Amino acid sequence: MGLALALSFLLCFCLHGLSSGSPYFTSLFTLGDSYIDAGNFVIMAPPAVPVWHDRPPYGMTFFGRPTGRLSDGRVTVDFIAEQFGLPLLRASLLNRSDNVSRGINFAVGGATAIDVDFYERSKLVQFKLINNSLNVQLDWFEELRPTICNKTVGMWHALQSSHCTLPVTY
Repeated sequence: MGLALALSFLLCFCLHGLSSGSPYFTSLFTLGDSYIDAGNFVIMAPPAVPVWHDRPPYGMTFFGRPTGRLSDGRVTVDFIAEQFGLPLLRASLLNRSDNVSRGINFAVGGATAIDVDFYERSKLVQFKLINNSLNVQLDWFEELRPTICNKTVGMWHALQSSHCTLPVTY
């Protein structure tokens, strides 16, 4: 029931944006896991972790080369960005000095909703996890927040004209 409600809300939210004559959203900021990761996992993964999506066939269908997405082409958020006339989001860990006013992707493949230390303290995993939980991604967003909106506009106005996506997979 909760999932259906969340999906219905997201659909209505998106359709509202599509029905207006002018662009409803001016930017897109995403948090999540492998469903929408644009390459952050490849950047974060320590040398001991096998990474396979940084070489073909990943990325070959749309980009013609691997991009770090866990897909042979685009991921879900790429289609959402395209639908709203926004550029495809780049991984937030690539170069944080770039202009992020049109959006950025904080998602990391394998990210968890609960902090990594919970799993390690509870001995629920037998290996070291990469610290890329939802809280970590929110911290990255907070670090970039001053570059996303200026003080005169304010954060609320900046977020009203953006589409901040949290996938319902959490």
